[in-house]
Amino acid sequence: MNQDEEGATFIAADRFAALSEQGWIDTWRAKHGSKREFSWFSAKGNGFRVDHAFASPSLAPRIVSVEYVHSSREGVAAPSDHSALTLEIDSG
Repeated sequence: MNQDEEGATFIAADRFAALSEQGWIDTWRAKHGSKREFSWFSAKGNGFRVDHAFASPSLAPRIVSVEYVHSSREGVAAPSDHSALTLEIDSG
């Protein structure tokens, strides 16, 4: 189990790791270090951070913020079962 999941390993965890090994930057992890935050929950209630935004090494320094918006999956009228992921990129 890695820091981005509770319980059983998410099916795509190895693919996210492979992107990092190829040099892509997990923008949320780069900004939040070892913090745990989940963007999706299984029917058993296990949390997973399955929503990612990877950036090239040249773009990564321009990422100002990366945040999950949980209101997109919380509540009766939520439009999704995933939290939205927002990025602010310095255009300069």
